[in-house]
Amino acid sequence: MKCLFAVFLFFFFIFAARAQAALVNLTEERQVVWNVLSAEDASGEFVVKKTLTGQEASKISLVKEGEQVLLFASSGGAERVADVTGYTREIVEVEHKEAPSVIKIYANEDSFQIDQGGVVAVTRFPIYIDTDSREFSIRTNSGEHFLSVLPREVFNSLIRLKVITSLGGDGSFEITEGGLGELSYVVKGKRKIEVLNIAEFDVPVTASVSAATGQLIKINQPVWLSVLGFMFG
Repeated sequence: MKCLFAVFLFFFFIFAARAQAALVNLTEERQVVWNVLSAEDASGEFVVKKTLTGQEASKISLVKEGEQVLLFASSGGAERVADVTGYTREIVEVEHKEAPSVIKIYANEDSFQIDQGGVVAVTRFPIYIDTDSREFSIRTNSGEHFLSVLPREVFNSLIRLKVITSLGGDGSFEITEGGLGELSYVVKGKRKIEVLNIAEFDVPVTASVSAATGQLIKINQPVWLSVLGFMFG
């Protein structure tokens, strides 16, 4: 049975933006760094009090339990947990050699956000990170699913395939589970259409991309664009 012990990184407050570092940083050198926050003065604002480097952890996970957001670090038979409810800055930061070199994870009231180079994917499912391989996975009712592609790669692929030219809405997209348990990115974007070099306008397009393979699964767009899309490059 795993041993559960609390890591008191901070209290149950909403922290001010003065705290500049992620709570957990997985460095390019494969170190796990914990930044412990503490109140600096009577204002109640929080700053980094101390940094613990070289901490052992084989897996980092973020899970929502009721109204709580919990950060777990597992190593062998031990497990550390911190309540990160209400923390508005990046909770986990993962450094990669490949560009974009940093992936950040945030949480809000009902979802997690995976930010890769400014491209954000949102999911309500728990997120798991293998600290050695830097691989990401998401756990749903049907099991744990490995993310073979991350948000920036999905966006770049859709741009390259000329499915979209930009993202719609707030610039983020969802990771969802299909009826057969398959995981996919559902990207709502826009495709810019130019007519006779005179006028241009944006057409709404929704694309689904497999999180397991990175393949384009489905495109929802106006029928006329499906038929005449080749005319617009």
